[in-house]
Parts: sequence; structure tokens; C-alpha cells
Amino acid sequence: MNNDEQNVSLPENLKRQFASLEQRLWKVETAQAVSCAAIALFISYLILFFSDRIWDSPVWFRTLIFVAGVLVAVFAVLRWAKVWVLKRRDWRDLSVLVQRKFRRLGDRLLGIVELSAEKKHLHNYSRELYEAAIHQVAEEADKYNFVEAVESRRTKRLGIIAVALLALLLLPLAVVPAASWNVMQRWSVPFADIERYTLVQIAELPERIMAPHGEAFQLDAKVSYRSFWQPRRASARFTKHVAAETSVKNEQASFQIPGQTQNGVLKIKVGDAERLVRIEPSYRPSLQEMGYTIHLPDYLKYPPIDAKVRGSSITLLENSHISFRGVTTRDLIAAEANDGKETTVLEVKSNEFSTAFFNADLAARISFFWQDTVGLSNASPWRVSLVKEKDRSPIPDMPQLSREIAILQTDVLDIRTIARDDYGVRDIGLSWEIESSAEETASWSSTEVKMSKNSSREKEVEELFRWSPGIFRIPADSYVELVAFATDHFPGRERSESAVRRISVLGNERHAELVRQNLESVLARIEEVARKQEQVMAKTEDLQNAENLTPKVAEEKIGKVANEQAQNAKQLDQLSREGMQALREALKNPVFTPQALQEWSKTLQQMQELSQGKMNEAGKDLKSAQQKSGDPDGREQQLGQAQKKIEEILKELEELQGKVNKGLDDLQALTLSERLRKLGETEELLRTELKKIIPETIGLLAKELPDKFRRIESKMAKSQDNVHKEAQNLHREVNRFHERTQKENYGDVGKEMTETRLAEELDRTRELVENNVGMEATRNLAVWSKRFADWADKLQPPVEESSSGQGQGEGEGEGPNMTKTLIALLRLREREMNLHRQTTLLEEQKSAAQDYKAQADELRVIQQKIKEGIAEIEQDNKLPMLKQPYQETQQAMKEVERYLEVPQTDAVTAEAQVKTVELLTDVINLINEQAKRNPPPSGSSEGQESQDMAFLMQMMSQPGMGQGLPSQQGGGNMSGGSTDRAAAGNTADGTGKGADGRKVNKASGSSGVNVPTEFRETLENYFKALEQEESR
Repeated sequence: MNNDEQNVSLPENLKRQFASLEQRLWKVETAQAVSCAAIALFISYLILFFSDRIWDSPVWFRTLIFVAGVLVAVFAVLRWAKVWVLKRRDWRDLSVLVQRKFRRLGDRLLGIVELSAEKKHLHNYSRELYEAAIHQVAEEADKYNFVEAVESRRTKRLGIIAVALLALLLLPLAVVPAASWNVMQRWSVPFADIERYTLVQIAELPERIMAPHGEAFQLDAKVSYRSFWQPRRASARFTKHVAAETSVKNEQASFQIPGQTQNGVLKIKVGDAERLVRIEPSYRPSLQEMGYTIHLPDYLKYPPIDAKVRGSSITLLENSHISFRGVTTRDLIAAEANDGKETTVLEVKSNEFSTAFFNADLAARISFFWQDTVGLSNASPWRVSLVKEKDRSPIPDMPQLSREIAILQTDVLDIRTIARDDYGVRDIGLSWEIESSAEETASWSSTEVKMSKNSSREKEVEELFRWSPGIFRIPADSYVELVAFATDHFPGRERSESAVRRISVLGNERHAELVRQNLESVLARIEEVARKQEQVMAKTEDLQNAENLTPKVAEEKIGKVANEQAQNAKQLDQLSREGMQALREALKNPVFTPQALQEWSKTLQQMQELSQGKMNEAGKDLKSAQQKSGDPDGREQQLGQAQKKIEEILKELEELQGKVNKGLDDLQALTLSERLRKLGETEELLRTELKKIIPETIGLLAKELPDKFRRIESKMAKSQDNVHKEAQNLHREVNRFHERTQKENYGDVGKEMTETRLAEELDRTRELVENNVGMEATRNLAVWSKRFADWADKLQPPVEESSSGQGQGEGEGEGPNMTKTLIALLRLREREMNLHRQTTLLEEQKSAAQDYKAQADELRVIQQKIKEGIAEIEQDNKLPMLKQPYQETQQAMKEVERYLEVPQTDAVTAEAQVKTVELLTDVINLINEQAKRNPPPSGSSEGQESQDMAFLMQMMSQPGMGQGLPSQQGGGNMSGGSTDRAAAGNTADGTGKGADGRKVNKASGSSGVNVPTEFRETLENYFKALEQEESR
């Protein structure tokens, strides 16, 4: 019996229950598998949906969630397949499931299932027992519903979850189908390049922004919404850091991004939309160079001026035009300029831009904007201010000319004139006004000289003008107010003038008095030097006698004394230089005798030797004593030496003061005599001029005089008033000189001046001239002319018998006094050099001179007199070697005379004059070399003469001398006239006839004769009497 036949089968009812259980279990597990798979796929989809709302889910993430969903779904299906396909449950598995539910059945149900399925039976197997057991358990199992053993709550939960997820999935599909469908596409094909659909759209953002390096910048984005969801917050992030947050207003989000210095990616997020913008910080295009071109106003005739901008402003002339050209660090796409009124688009080429011309008067400031090819512009407008300036007036000056100087009427000044202008000098020159009381004032040949410049761009001009009163017909005893002037190119502008220089044009007498005053000033300061020297001596003596001085104190005190000594020496040396300047001026004045010049030369030489010799040595001894302050014996020895030298210095200063005092007395005597003589000449000149107009004015009251004669007599009255004032001054000076010197002749002259009632009578003569009492006035003028001449003769210092007219004399031996000869030659050379300058100046003024021929003839006369002076010196010459040079010099002077007689003042004449000066210099050098070649014994008179000559040569070589003296007048009217205009010219023709002729109206009509008949006989008798008086 086989085992199959012996097996006991389960009852049908139990089989039916197991079948119901299996069917129920299949449904539940199938539903569970489907729910799990759906949940996995739904969750995968929803994760992507919500992920896409947050960010643009990358491929890897989409793949991950897709694969995860599919894997879970597959796992659920495989699990179902495992129990229902691959390894389906049997009754035993079902029994285990049932017994978990119905515990009362225990293991009996499993037992009967196993009994029915038993393959092999035991040896004591009993079929009946098996069936009984099976039926017993089957009957008991009928009481239970095996279907209830299937747990469905989990399946229900999974189903609910699946349905909920499905509903959640369908909701966006209904609300935002486009987004849902886009997610489905991206989820189902994760590797496909499908753009994410967002509910919010960000537009108008570039992929790359070139941001200004380190500067905050604004980023604007346009936001549009595709659904009901409209988030209002927007953010911008760099990596994890929030860069900026803002609100969306009017579909616009504006971000203020902080400054960045490194490249990075900026994430812009609004709702589910996200944009990535690459930020590349870059320096703004900066200005490398800004140049400009200025067109100055046309009247300047300047070429365009190119320059570079160096600051925030440009100064330029009014009415100018300016253009700009700029170079930036990068290529540009656009540039603009704004002048405050309008914006102009500029021409751009590569990294350069340029503007048209701006009118500087219409633009105060110009602002520039530019943008480069990457979109960056200058952070702020580059501005330049246009500062307008007016065309300033030129500034003329005469830097080397003193404010007040005095010169001789024959002098020639070399006036260095400079003018500066901001844009160019057109003309430079000198202009002057003359104040003179000359009885016959010449018509000025010119009252200005100027030089015009060819170039319009000479901003600083320097000219050397020669100026001579003689050439410009300015009489002696006049004042000239001289100014330098300059004009620029500004249309219609008046000339600019320098400060006024007041020049006193002096005659020989006044010039001599001024020289004397300068030398007197030197004397006063010599006395000051002597007082200071006495103080130095007293301090030195105190230092010698001082005891217990510490080295430091001794060094300090001796040092102070040494400095005082050095300053005193410098002061005396300066005084000698000032004296040399006065002496150089005296050389030009014939009033000074050669003897006086020689004596003053010796005095000044002594001053210079003393300052540079013993005074300097005393200072060195004191310095040496200072250095030996720590050695009492050595210090005392040096102080003793210094003290000894100081005592000698004081003695020499005392002698020097005596010489200077005597020299000044002699000079004052000389100048008093010459000034009196000049007054006599003035009175005679007035008498002569008055005689000329008497025939036209006799018998008329002053108020009846024609204007022409009224002006003439008024001018004469002013001249007479000046004579009156000068005579009063001379009267006082003569009395003072007599009181100081007790010289008898000065006392006599002073007494006579008092007895003759000088002041009252001269003033009365003025009134006679003023009231047209001509005949009595001429008689008084003749009297006073003679008196002044007589007084001048009485005061004239005696002339040495040995001296000749040109200043040479004999010394103690047979030879000539070479110092006096040298002085005479130096004076002649000075006159010749002055003549040369006058000739050159006359040539320059040839076209303006009204009496060129007469002036040239005057220069010829001067040359003739110089030649005569050389001839006189040659007559006394006793040195054979000088004979030929003298003759050659005279021959050269004759040649100059011939040129001037033509008249000819051009370069040929000037060259001949230069040759004459050179020949005179050769003669002077020969004399000087002779003295050096044969030096006499030291201390002899010849030795002193050699030293005097050397000193004179040194003096003549000093620069800056011979150009006038500082005026000590202090202003005022020297010779009458008006300070604001030239004195009126004489309207008489020099023959006794007026310019218009005088007519005396009578009852019977007009007389055509010059002199009224009723006065003719009286005048003839009067003039005969005058001639007889003069013949006596």
C-alpha cells in the first residue's frame, strides 16, 4: 500500500475556507503592492514637483528620486510576485496565518494540515485516527471565518495614502497643469534636457554682469507670475550668504548688491524661479589722460595751445574756446559731455574721445561721462572747472633806476626797462613830463621813446633805453617825471605805467652842490664810524683789564667785539664806495678842479686802505684772541695787538675827518661861488629876453597884454621868483659858512647881501616883470647880474698856479703831475663816451627830432672842445712815448667832427667815436703802465702819485657808477613851472618880434609899425644908455 493511498485528505468545508482565505489574501496583498508602488511613484513625482518649486532640480537629483520611486515600486511588485508567483503559499502557510488570528485553534489546524500532507507514516499509522482527528479539528474550524485572518488595515492605510497622494498630485495638475506636466516630463525622463517650468518667471537678467570692483551696485529684474501664487519676497545670494533681499513692486525687483572683489555667481530667487548671474568685478574705466586745446582770442594771434589737465580746474582767458580729448583705460562705446546747459554726445574711437570747442565764457564747469565695452561707466562724472581770467594789463618797471636821481644835463642814462604781460607785450617804452622854468623853453623833440615787438608771444620783454636830457631838449634845472610804459594786444586798452622816477636835471652848479651834499653825508657817517671805533677800543681795553674771566665768557665777549670791529670796517669800506660814486659824478662836472678831485681821491683811497687794512687786521687779532680764550697769556697778547691797531685806526680816522672837513669847506666855497655866478647868468638871460619883447609890450598894463606876452612875462616872473628864493638860500649859507670858517670874504659878501636888501629888491624886480614895467625891470636885472657875478668872484677859491685849464700841473720835480693828467684824461674819456651815447641816441631819435641838424652841430662842438682839451694836455706832455698817441687821438676826433658836421650820426660816426674812446683808453693805459713799470720808492711823493693813479683806475672800473646820484631834493620845484605839464614855450621869435605881432589901437586906427610912435624915442635913448653903461 503506497503512501498516497494511505494519506487522509482535508474535508471540503475546510478546503473551501482555505480557498476563501487565499482569495482574500491575494486581493489584500495585491492592493497593498499596488498601493506601495503607487505611493513610491507618487512620492517620487511630488518630491520633484516641490523640489522644482524650490530649485532647478539637477539631473542627478531627478534621476535619484525617479530611480528610488521605481525601485520601491518594483520592490513592492517583486514582493507580491514572490508570494503569489514564485513561491505561492500552501495550506500550511495559510494555517499559520489563521492560527495567528484564532489562537484557540492553536497548533491543531496546522497539525491536521500536516497530517493530511504527511508523506511517510509511522509503523503504527492508523488512518482512522488521522481522519478522526482531522474531522474533529475541521468541525471546530467551521466555527471560524478564515477570511478574517487576513489583516487589511495596513492595506487600507496604504490605499488611503496612495489616494491622498494621488489627490495631491492631481491638485497641481488641475491648478497648474503646465507646471505639473513639466514635472512629469522631467520626472519620467530625468536625463532629458527639459527646462524647468516655474510659477514665477524672472526676466531681463544677463548671464554675466561686469560689476564695478569693490562697489555696491543695483541689479533690476522683471518678475512675472504664471499662477495664483505671487510671492513678494526676492533674494539674491552669493553661495550661502544673503547678498540682498527686496520686495517685488510693480513686477520689478531691485537689488542693492554689496561691493564684490572676486568673481562669483549671484543666485536670484523669487518664489520657485531662480536665475544665476555670473558676477565679474572689474575696475571702472578710468581716465588715463585728459588733454585740451585752447584757442585764445583772435587779437592775440596765438597758435592753439595744447596741454594736459593737471588738476580740477583750467584757467583760461576770457573769450577763449576750449576742446578736450580724453584717453581711458578701456575701449569705449559711448561718451558724453555736459556744460551745465546741454549734453553733447562725443566722438569715440577705441579708448579715446574728443569734444568740439566750448565757449569758455558760457561754460563754468564741464562734466564728462563714458561707458566701456563691458558696460561699466565712470563712478561719478569727471568734472573740470573753467576759471576765466581777464587779460591783465602789462607790468612795466625800471628795476635799476632809483626813485629819485639827479644827473647833469649832458648825461646819458642807460635805463634797463622790463615789461611782463600774461599773454604778450606789444610796446615798451619810456614817457616823461618836464617841469622847467627855463626862460626860453625849447620845444621838446620828444616826450617818449618806445619799442614795438614783432612777436605777440613775448611775455617778458627787456629793453635798454638811452635817455639824455640834452638830446631830448630838456634844459638844466628841470625836473622830469619818468615812467616806463607798456601795452599789450588787448584792443582799446590804455598803456600801463610804472612807478614814477623823478629825475633832477641839473646844471653844473646844482650838480656840484649835490655832489658836495653826498660827500657831506659820507663825512657824517665817518664820524659815526669813529664813535663806534672808540667803543670797540673801550671794550677791548676792558677785556684786557678784566680778571677771572672764564674761557666761555671771554670767548663770548671777545667774539662780540670782533664782530663789531668787522661791521665797522665794512661800514667804512661802504662809505668809500659811496664816495667813489660821488667822485665819479664829480669827474663829469667841470666845476670841480683837478686839484679838488685829486685831494678827494686821496681821501677816499685812505678810507678804503684803512677799512681793508688796519681795521681788518684789528678784527683778525680780536678773532685770534677769541680762539685763545682758554689761554690767558695768549689772549692778553692778541688783545694788546688789537688795542694798538685800534689806537692807530682812531688817529687815522681823526686825520681823515680833518681832511674831509677841509675838503667839504673847499667844495662848499666852490659851489657857493658857482651858484652865485649861475644866478648872475640867469638875471642876464632874463634881461636879454625881456629886452626882446619890450618893443611889443611897452606902455601896456599887465592886464592889457596879449595872451602870448602874458604867458612869457608870467614865466619870467616865475624864473625871477626862483632866483629870489635861491638868493635867499645862498645868503643864509654864506652867513653860516662865515660863522664856521670866519673867512673875511664870506663875511663881506654876506654883509653886502644884507645892505643891498637882496630879498626885497629881487622880489620887487619880480613884481616889475609881472606888471610889465619892462625898462625898470631890465635895469634892475642888469644890476643884480653884475652883483651876483662880483660876489661869485669874491668867493671863488684861488686856483693853484701850477694847474692848467685841463687839470695838469707840475710836481715837485720837472716832470708833469701825472695824477692830474690822468684825471684830465679820465674826464675827457668820460665826456667822449657820453658823446658817443648821445650820438647813438640822436640817431635813434632822428625821425622825431625837430632840430636834428642843430643837435648834431651841438655834439660837434662838444667833440671840438674835447679835442681842444687833448691838445692842451699834449702841450704840457713831457713823455715822448705819449706824443704819437695824443696826435692819433686828436686825428680821430677830427674825423668825428667831420661826420657830425655833415650831419651824420649813423654807425660810421659811432664807430669813429668808439675808436676815439679806445685811443683815449690807450693813452690812459700807457700812463698807468709807465707808473707800474718805473715804480718810485715807497713813501715818496711819486710813490703816492702812483697809488693815487691806481685808485683812480680802480674807481673808474667800478660797475654801476656814472649813472646819476641819489637826489636829496626830496621833490619840490627846482626851477618853476608846473608839475603836471611841460612849461609853455617862448612865443617870441628871438628877434624882438612876437609870434603874432603887437598892435596898439588908437582913435585914428591901427598902426602897422612894431613900436608905438610915442615910445620910440624913449626906447632909443634908453637902450643907448644901457649900452654906454655896459661899455664901462
